[in-house]
Amino acid sequence: MSFVLVVVDRFSKYAVFVVAPDACTAETVATLFHKNVVKYFGVLVDLVLLKLTPQIWKKTNSKRVHKALVPKYDWPFEVVSKVGVVAYKLKLLEWIKVHLM
Repeated sequence: MSFVLVVVDRFSKYAVFVVAPDACTAETVATLFHKNVVKYFGVLVDLVLLKLTPQIWKKTNSKRVHKALVPKYDWPFEVVSKVGVVAYKLKLLEWIKVHLM
């Protein structure tokens, strides 16, 4: 009898199903994960969703956008380092100028 290893990406809600053997050691799981997940999606990193304020949208977007069309959250950003208990330094896109470098 075989087992199914399920890996779910919480941001995209995408799932990967991998058939695993009966006697599945940690090394086997790591190999299956690398062959079936890392191969297609890359190395996993810590990501957070960020909500940009309307002031930042006005600076970055030259076109006027109706506020109902502005996304609730803007992209998952990579966490560079943890600054405080709930504060993180993020790797932002070039055109978002909010961090003082």
